[in-house]
Amino acid sequence: DSSLTHSTLQLRATMSAIRHPCLIMGQCPSNFEGRNTQGAVSVEQTEDSLSISQAPLWGLGKVITQEYPDLHCARVDLDPKADKEIGTDALYREIRSDTEEDQVAFRNENRYVARLVRYRQTQAGLELPNGPYRLQISERGTLDNLELARSPRRLPQAGEVEIRVRASGLNFRDVLSALGMYPGDPGPLGGECAGEIAAVGEGAKDFEIGDPVMAMAPGSFSQYVTVPADLVSRKPEQLGFEEAATIPVVFLTAHYALHHLAKLSAGDRVLIHAAAGGVGLATIQLAQLAGAEVFATASPPKWAFLESIGIEHIMNSRTTDFARQIMEITGGQGVDAVLNSLTSEGFIERSLSALGTGGRFLEISKAGVWQPEQVRQVRPDVDYLPASPAEKLDNMLINKYFVQKSLRKTTKSTLKSYGYKGVRFSRNHMIYMLFSHLPDSLFVNFFR
Repeated sequence: DSSLTHSTLQLRATMSAIRHPCLIMGQCPSNFEGRNTQGAVSVEQTEDSLSISQAPLWGLGKVITQEYPDLHCARVDLDPKADKEIGTDALYREIRSDTEEDQVAFRNENRYVARLVRYRQTQAGLELPNGPYRLQISERGTLDNLELARSPRRLPQAGEVEIRVRASGLNFRDVLSALGMYPGDPGPLGGECAGEIAAVGEGAKDFEIGDPVMAMAPGSFSQYVTVPADLVSRKPEQLGFEEAATIPVVFLTAHYALHHLAKLSAGDRVLIHAAAGGVGLATIQLAQLAGAEVFATASPPKWAFLESIGIEHIMNSRTTDFARQIMEITGGQGVDAVLNSLTSEGFIERSLSALGTGGRFLEISKAGVWQPEQVRQVRPDVDYLPASPAEKLDNMLINKYFVQKSLRKTTKSTLKSYGYKGVRFSRNHMIYMLFSHLPDSLFVNFFR
């Protein structure tokens, strides 16, 4: 069609390429076709505008690299200003080389490759305010709006304590909040911390000034935070502040889901999606402690770790084959409960199909979730149970029960946080943490 612009034709070709699993030039099987891009990525700041129509193909290459690392898929971006012969020659030499580089760009007959360099903190950025401060965002949706603002200390009222924050945990809820993607009002940034008691309100007799503690604490990205004493538990002696700061949210969520909602007991079968994530690992430990049989999904690179902590039934979280596998393993009986965090197309349906009669479906996701009516239409026998205790912080009876039964019980057991990354507090670090936050990592921000 002569009426179509060149960019439209390029975009159509790119979208056609995306229908195939591997069309980026690289060490792919011989039956796959190789493609390269031209002007899809930026190499120098002085470059003109990029070719938006070709950028999706470069992005597809990144996805293939992440999802199918065994394909060794490489991307080559040619100089949009170079003659066709020069570009062809550069591409030919790249294909014939034995390089292991998977991101290559040619500009002015120079070859560029992607490199990570060690971060060196500069003096640029926000200055620390005088006196106590907290991290806040002036307008959600962009991380450029993160700012440090003065935050006067609030003396604890009756039944409250003030905590000097030593470490604060970053959860996926904070990522959604900062990016404006959390449904409803997410409240201030931060939801858990570890530190030392700085002041005690009347009636908070379980704590004294200087006690090391961990807590559910909305607004915990602060130097000081004041919370009801019922949300606070003593820090286990064997844990540092950084590790303790990763405990409250995930274990409270796991305990609330398994014991309060699902009423899990010995011999029950439970499917835990994204089992290598923070909530997943906490749920595994509580399920094992209860004597339940655990079925877990995770991406293949994490299977070895799950096996090392005693998980026998491990399935791929990137496909829906888990439902069929569970039915085969259980002789068609299915599982008694599902802790769900996978809401991509087809996953909820298949998770429901893996439940036995009268099973419990525990939903901890916030995006793409089903409404109770949808679940009833597919499985009227199933109990659909949203499992987000953090949203019930205004219910003091629930808080008191779960902190005492979950967090304080945790301190007396062998339960632990399996992994976290600690960084010093700064705006640059916070942006890095929010951008790179993954479900299988718990980040900790040090307030020292």
